[in-house]
Amino acid sequence: MNVREIVDQNLEKGYDVEFDKTFEKTWQTFKQNMGNIIGFTIVCCISSLFVFGLFLGPLLILGFSTYSYEYKKSGHAQFSDFFKPLNKFGSLLFLSILFFAVNILVSLPTLLNTIPIYITYIQSFGDKDALNEMLKSLDEVSSFSSFYSTIVQFLISVLTFYAPYLVYYGDYGVMEAILTSFKLVSKKIGILITILFIATLIKFSGIILCCIGVVFTFPFIYCLYHEIFDQTILSKSNKSSYLSL
Repeated sequence: MNVREIVDQNLEKGYDVEFDKTFEKTWQTFKQNMGNIIGFTIVCCISSLFVFGLFLGPLLILGFSTYSYEYKKSGHAQFSDFFKPLNKFGSLLFLSILFFAVNILVSLPTLLNTIPIYITYIQSFGDKDALNEMLKSLDEVSSFSSFYSTIVQFLISVLTFYAPYLVYYGDYGVMEAILTSFKLVSKKIGILITILFIATLIKFSGIILCCIGVVFTFPFIYCLYHEIFDQTILSKSNKSSYLSL
């Protein structure tokens, strides 16, 4: 069966996501290919300095996916396998722009709530009490708004989790992939939120470690994302003929 048929089957009959197996298989792939995976991560970090990195999210995530896919299929993979998603650059870029636009909209309330505070301060410029009041107000607004934005952005990332993979592996249109991802995730919303929340914590731990940990935690998580897709859809399709790794 092809990817679309597996997706339809999962929507009709449901599917399983094995928590322990997901992390175990991801670590196995990451450990065996650590050099190439970290090397590609460094390339991504450098390229983000010259290219608007926020637009490259799905492309970078899928780079780790196509590499993991080739490794699991044949027992080895080449560095060039990271760049295979460029074959669908147009669709993936459009998906990236949509994700970026949604994140901006989610963050918009924070900006709108701070504008009146700044206007009030400008009107009373030079007043120390006004400055202290502005800083206090900004802290209250930003704390609430940041929490709200973070929660909403996380839920959106969970609901659209499958979208990049469906575009690349299943030849879905962008909007079709997003809507189908919503339906797939709703079948296993609990376990997927749990795994992706743990993944988010691991990513943030890499940032906290003076950003050095990013070259380890981010690629591990992107390989984990592939493992979820592989376990639930790709390995069941006719695209896969995996070795016993």
